[in-house]
Amino acid sequence: MRATPTVPGGIRMQVYMTAEAQGELTLVNGCLYIQAVDAPSRQLLIWPPELYAVDEREGTVRILDARSGEELVRVGDRIRVGGGQLAYEHLSDRVRAQLPTDCPGPYWAVGLGLERWEPTPTPGAPGGYTLTSGSPDEIVAEPTPDPEAASDPEATTIILAGEEALRRDAQEYARMVGISLDEALRRLAIQESFEGLRAELEEKERDTFAGLWIQHTPKYRIVVRFTRDGEETIQRYIAGHPHADIVEVRGADLTLAELEAILYRASHVVDALPSSGGAKGLSVNVKENRAEVWVDDRAVFEAALQEAGLQLPEHVVVLELGERGNP
Repeated sequence: MRATPTVPGGIRMQVYMTAEAQGELTLVNGCLYIQAVDAPSRQLLIWPPELYAVDEREGTVRILDARSGEELVRVGDRIRVGGGQLAYEHLSDRVRAQLPTDCPGPYWAVGLGLERWEPTPTPGAPGGYTLTSGSPDEIVAEPTPDPEAASDPEATTIILAGEEALRRDAQEYARMVGISLDEALRRLAIQESFEGLRAELEEKERDTFAGLWIQHTPKYRIVVRFTRDGEETIQRYIAGHPHADIVEVRGADLTLAELEAILYRASHVVDALPSSGGAKGLSVNVKENRAEVWVDDRAVFEAALQEAGLQLPEHVVVLELGERGNP
C-alpha cells in the first residue's frame, strides 16, 4: 500500500476536529478513503499517528489502535469516525508532501472514535431500487433535457457520466442507511441545496449559533441550534426554500464560539498535567452542547487533576474512549 498521509506527530496533546462521518472504508490506488453516506464524493483520510496505525500483514489493510494494537476496522467495513473535512489550502506543508498525485481530495482529518458501524434500516424501505417520478414532493430521477447537449455527443457523454456518479453515490447512501434509492436521491439533492448554510450561520450569527448537523434517522432532518431567537433567525436564511420544512431548530445554552473558547481553556488545564493525565483528545459535541475530554481511564485522569489542584471549566465532560455513543 502507498504511504498514508498523517498529521504531524510529537504534539503532547491533540485537539481534534469534531464532525462525524459514516460510510465505507475503501482502498483506491493504494490510498484509504471514506465514502461517506452524506457526502457527494469519497474523501482521502489523513490519520493522526498517535491514535491509529495501518497494518497490512493479514492480506488486507487494517486500522489498529496505536496504543493497544487492537484492530478497529479494516477495508470494506462500514465505519463511523470523528474528524472534519479540510480543503487543500488548509493542509500543512508536511501533509501536502505526503499526498500521492493520483489520490486526490477532498480530505478528511481523522479524529476520535473510529469504529465499525451498522446503520439501522428504515422500516418498510423497499429492497429493490427503481427510479420513478414519484409524488410532487419527491425528486424526479429523470434528467431535464438540455437541447444543446442533445445535439452534442460529447456534452451528452458528460451529462450521462454525472448522472451515473450521482446514481452510484445514492445507491451507496441507500445501502448504508437502509432507504430506497428514490429517497437517497431526494436527500442528496436537498443536502446540496443547503450547501454553505453552516458556514454562513457561523460567520453571521456568531452570537447565537450553536451548531448544525444532518440527522439521518429516524427522520431525515437538518438540525440547527441557537441560544435564542432560533426560529426567527433561521427564517432569514431559509424563507422560501423548497425544503425549509426539514430544518429543525433546537435551543442551546452555549454558542459554538463559547464552546470553542471553553475547549481552549480545557486544553491548557490538560496540558498542565503530567503526561496530560492520560487524556487523548478534546472535542466540541454540538449535539450535546458541551465540550469533551477523551481519556483512556477516567479515574486516572481525575486523580491527576486532583493531585495537581486543577479543575476543568464548567460544561466540560470527561469520557472514556470506549464510551462513544450513537449519533
